[in-house]
Amino acid sequence: ILAGAPRDPLGVPQLSAQQAETLFAAFAPVIEVDTSGDYDRLGALVWGDGPVPRVDATEPGVYRKLAFTPNGDETLVQHVYVAWFSERPHAKSLDLLAGRLDGIFWRVTLSARGEPIVYDTIHPCGCYHMFLPVPGVEPLPAPESKMEWAFVPDQAPRIPEGERLVLRLATRTHYLVSVAVDRGDADLTYGFADYDELRSMPSGSGNRRSAFRPD
Repeated sequence: ILAGAPRDPLGVPQLSAQQAETLFAAFAPVIEVDTSGDYDRLGALVWGDGPVPRVDATEPGVYRKLAFTPNGDETLVQHVYVAWFSERPHAKSLDLLAGRLDGIFWRVTLSARGEPIVYDTIHPCGCYHMFLPVPGVEPLPAPESKMEWAFVPDQAPRIPEGERLVLRLATRTHYLVSVAVDRGDADLTYGFADYDELRSMPSGSGNRRSAFRPD
């Protein structure tokens, strides 16, 4: 798909809706969550009466977004998957990390040949950013010795054709614990939704409201 895709003057691959759908399905991970409560069940964001959206976990869903990144004289395709959880519960009476809404982003950067070369993950708060390159891909050194640079805790395994990566998340914190290749026939247990739907969501009385604040 990627090798044959036409490119615009900026080198961005032009994918049809069906081609993008095929790629999203091919690289979607299995998400395995250690579950000790409803706060560990991923789902869709919906507006209720509260000040922030809530998570409807009756139909598990993952939001996805197509992105692009420059790499030398190429523009590479990225697939972004976002899982939302209703909260990160308090671990103690004063827990600055706890609160309503939690989640995890999983991003797959593909080579021009359509092979995953780098995965990275971050929480929606902008914390815990980690990179997992496949063997043979090395991070560049930091431009300054004191600069916080790419955190690479481990390499990612290469995926045999027809198999998926399994992301294991911890209960309550939803930290990424491990990444492994599924050797069985694990199916996805969630549906897809377009990430841009979060910009305009039904909020009752025929009105619509964004999941995000203006800033």
